[in-house]
Amino acid sequence: MKKMLSLLLLVVSLYTQAQTINATNDVTQPKWIKTVSHEGMGYLNANGDVLLNPVYEELRPFGELKPEVAIIVQDGKSGLINRNGEIIAEPDYDSITTADAFNKDWLMVSIDEEFGMINLHGKIVVPIVYDELIPAEQVLMPEVIEYNINDKVIRSK
Repeated sequence: MKKMLSLLLLVVSLYTQAQTINATNDVTQPKWIKTVSHEGMGYLNANGDVLLNPVYEELRPFGELKPEVAIIVQDGKSGLINRNGEIIAEPDYDSITTADAFNKDWLMVSIDEEFGMINLHGKIVVPIVYDELIPAEQVLMPEVIEYNINDKVIRSK
């Protein structure tokens, strides 16, 4: 049963990622200058002022998750910045994904294979202590299922 739920969560996650890739194309990106140094990537604003020091491995586009936030990656961990270039969630998370099935203003995060939720301001709204988080309406299969095959009822465990 746990494997089936994990597979369902994976399928939902892949579908959500495919949808967010298309959404990125529709989101206006800030007019910032991406900087690259031997230490990493960062951003300058249109006046040349440093918004984000060049220490990040990745700077993903706004709209990948939500239009108002972008993922930053440092030392393999993910965090978030807002459209002002401010870090709203330090890069402490193993993953950050959408959580629209739960709340459109939340993001699912994981640390050491435990899951929780943060809001779009980086505040933890569901503690990061759970093995899985699955929307109740997606849990379709009860523990015992009855099948009617050739007028015989077959029960599974």
